[in-house]
Amino acid sequence: MIYRYPVTLRHEAGDDAWTATFPDFPEAITYGESVDAALIAAIDALDEALASRVHGDETIPPPSRIRKYAVEPSLLIAAKVALYETVAAAGIRKTWLARRLDVNENEVRRMLDPYHATKLSRIERALALLGKRLSVSVVDAPSGTTVR
Repeated sequence: MIYRYPVTLRHEAGDDAWTATFPDFPEAITYGESVDAALIAAIDALDEALASRVHGDETIPPPSRIRKYAVEPSLLIAAKVALYETVAAAGIRKTWLARRLDVNENEVRRMLDPYHATKLSRIERALALLGKRLSVSVVDAPSGTTVR
């Protein structure tokens, strides 16, 4: 599961901002004063769109074809979405997962809650139990995010 979603950027004549939208998430709209700023803001918008879908127990759409720009969610949101989708695909209950992990069911609920700061090691353990593994890659960030 790679959560790399296409972003459409639009610059209106006479406007100082670039608008960023997602074909896969019509509810996610943001902007920035440059292309880089709009892409950075798009990461936050994608995080919120994914979190909202998980929180609402909705389907996560697969990424559409990338034409020019794309962003990925933050690491924690991506991990939680991966766990959410894995649990849903396996058709298991939170109580089953809690028993297998030897934790309280509330802990599993927190692991699946996109608004709770769960340690990645807990999500890794749950995914491993379900036959999955987290993988991290390091890629270039939009140029406006580098520290000088």
